[in-house]
Amino acid sequence: MVAMLCAFFVLDVQVLMQNVSFSLAVNYCKVIGEDYASVGRDVIVDSKAQPIKAAFYFSAIGLGVYAIRTNPTRHDFRISLLTSVNDNGLVSDNARNPQAATHVRQLVSCENEGLIRHVDLGLMSLMWVDNYDEACKLYEARCPSLKPRWLTFNTRIVDIGCFGHWFLMERAMKEYDVNPDEFPDKD
Repeated sequence: MVAMLCAFFVLDVQVLMQNVSFSLAVNYCKVIGEDYASVGRDVIVDSKAQPIKAAFYFSAIGLGVYAIRTNPTRHDFRISLLTSVNDNGLVSDNARNPQAATHVRQLVSCENEGLIRHVDLGLMSLMWVDNYDEACKLYEARCPSLKPRWLTFNTRIVDIGCFGHWFLMERAMKEYDVNPDEFPDKD
């Protein structure tokens, strides 16, 4: 008999808690909805009062959303690198820009060795060169004290990506088919 009363009491408490938690959730959603409606009304009133400031804020928000949506990935970097390799391969050695060829050759070498890392910062991405491959199990590769330092991290960056572009790759490949040594300036 006591077991039945305990089971009934536990069941009754569970039903009561479900009803209480449901009503708390409904009240919470109502309060949140009212807060968002209030903020929306305030935004409309403030943007009518200061239209230039509102346009600036909305433009900044739109630019941020666009940057996040078009932030390039590691896959995009590989595609850009392969495109650069193919573009360099289509140009003869005499007409190829040696700086562009060296830049692409160095990136391909690092990529083949597994040294290039990708950091997604939300609005932009960084590609940087590490000392060792991720699969390397050497002590030097795993020791936290021997990891690359933040103070010298800027020297390890090989590309910066934003708005769907890899800027350093594009700058290196700008005149990849023009060899400055092919036609020296005559003074």
